[in-house]
Amino acid sequence: MKASTAIFAAQVRAMEGIERSALILGNTWIVLTILFSMMLLAYVHKAYPARFGKLFRATFNERITRQVMREEMVFSHRATLILMLIAGIATSLNLELLRANLNESTPNIGYFFVIFLLLAAAYFARQGMRALLNILLSSKSGLTEFNFVSSLIYKVLGLVLIPIAVISSLVEKKLSLYFMGLFLVSMILAALFRWYRAWRIGRQAGGAVYHLLIYLCTLEILPLLVIIKGVIEDSSI
Repeated sequence: MKASTAIFAAQVRAMEGIERSALILGNTWIVLTILFSMMLLAYVHKAYPARFGKLFRATFNERITRQVMREEMVFSHRATLILMLIAGIATSLNLELLRANLNESTPNIGYFFVIFLLLAAAYFARQGMRALLNILLSSKSGLTEFNFVSSLIYKVLGLVLIPIAVISSLVEKKLSLYFMGLFLVSMILAALFRWYRAWRIGRQAGGAVYHLLIYLCTLEILPLLVIIKGVIEDSSI
């Protein structure tokens, strides 16, 4: 009798996993979003192989960072813009999956677009703040380098978040929560590494630490906290 009960319970768990996968695959927008991100990534890797590798090496190597910064179109190069778009899509998708998991509901494309637009607004606000500080500050090298490094870290984070979104959207809910935890840990580690690089850049630039800290608090930490707070509050309604 106990053996039959155990077998039945295992079948139920298997069916729950199948139902969840079918539910996610039934949300065509999730599949298309992931495929679109992977196609963009494949395009960048094929069209700009040298720059693709150099950008990610520059994330962790200060010498390569400055070497890349001496090149033209540091922020406006097509590869840079596409990788930033991929990072925004991956972050938005993971936040929406987190909201759906906490709320025990189905991922919603409307919420996904709202989160993406909020992240885009924070990004453009940061760019505006960067332009303003470039006008006000006499020493701009530290701020420019930090902005470039920050964008590099976000791009690398986007590549990490894509497989997390794929796996968490297909596995059963219990396992999915673990991957959502991995998503949050990845965000925290990226933030800590960005702050470490800010400290290094501030020390080398001389006297720029105060400005970088203000920048971090207002346009790096606060927007993300507001978005995460909104996701959590929505799940508790």
